[in-house]
Amino acid sequence: MKMMKSRLTLDSTVSRAKRLLDMEVHGERVLIDAASGNYVGLDSVGSAIYDALVEPRSVQDLLAHLTSLYDDPAGAMAGDLLEFLEAEMAAHRIDVIAG
Repeated sequence: MKMMKSRLTLDSTVSRAKRLLDMEVHGERVLIDAASGNYVGLDSVGSAIYDALVEPRSVQDLLAHLTSLYDDPAGAMAGDLLEFLEAEMAAHRIDVIAG
């Protein structure tokens, strides 16, 4: 039997994976997975998301935080945020705590 892929919702609670190392390399912020050695560079929005996910946070609360930082309506940003978090979940860079 195939398992269904977990889908995040605004009610989900997420946090950044504990095994991630966070550093600056040549002026770019980089997250390194200590277990696999894989890394990813972050832009300013990605950095804001990961800064906010040091502690577990609901996606709804994260969305409210981001809309307070950026001039983008929550409705327009919600789909982009969920898509980004789904990709980060698939890459094992965020943990889903609940939801």
